[in-house]
Amino acid sequence: MTIRTTIIPSVRQVFYTTYAAFPTTGFTNGDLAWATDRKCFYIWTGSAWEASGISSRHGNYADIGDPANYPESSLYQADDTGALYMVVTGAWVFIATSSSLFGAQYVVTGSRALTTVYQNTAGKPKLVVVTIDGYASGTASAYCDSNASPTTVVSKHSLNFVSTHDHYFVMFLIPVGYYYKVTCTDASAVLEYWVEYY
Repeated sequence: MTIRTTIIPSVRQVFYTTYAAFPTTGFTNGDLAWATDRKCFYIWTGSAWEASGISSRHGNYADIGDPANYPESSLYQADDTGALYMVVTGAWVFIATSSSLFGAQYVVTGSRALTTVYQNTAGKPKLVVVTIDGYASGTASAYCDSNASPTTVVSKHSLNFVSTHDHYFVMFLIPVGYYYKVTCTDASAVLEYWVEYY
């Protein structure tokens, strides 16, 4: 049995101009336009231009542009800082890259204390490494989440003492804006080192 098919060609209009110069009349559904300033395609839906993908651009950070003008999840590489940004719910959000992730070490032992809550306001993820002097059996726990009083345990180290002195050790990641703290059930424990990388 032979099945014959006929392909009917469809003609589409394609425009190449800045987004502000897109015309808004004289189209059929599926017509295309390339926004030369936003670097992405738009499709005419019958009543409006709708982004058909994300924008992916690069340049100096000062030229990143208003996030409201770019589709959700659009990317921008800041050549002068080496940082990558993404549009998330209408705002540019920093995304750590291989050259900027944990790019510096900060020994903050003197400004940190056990059980105290801190917030990651560095604008990028943090890696936290904490060492505690222990003198009795117990558990050191790291808490981290988006609540001002974090309750989610993300790292834990327990000791069952056979000597008079040992160390608790916890290491954990903190997303941008999240809160974190470290506790220890050993009442005689002393914070020895608290180091943050970002």
